Amino acid sequence: MGGHNYRQDIISQGILPLVFANEADYDTAEQGDEWNIEGVRQAVESGEMTLSASTGSGGEIVLEALLLTREREVLLAGGTLEHLRDGSQGAV
Repeated sequence: MGGHNYRQDIISQGILPLVFANEADYDTAEQGDEWNIEGVRQAVESGEMTLSASTGSGGEIVLEALLLTREREVLLAGGTLEHLRDGSQGAV
């Protein structure tokens, strides 16, 4: 129940919701880890659904960004307020 609202809330703030493509990777992530995810904007623009994160330990984790077209538009604008301010909202 809360997952849907949380997802919408972070998209509204301009934060990309990512999930592990492989649930087993969840066990490799630790608090304080730093990941580098390159090409995020390009992936959102092109509709790509997977991104690769390089971990500080030299590993790689595949992440998924499953987004609707409107969610992509909101994210690319920087959040809901910017999306509305830019006048880029479509018919609802």
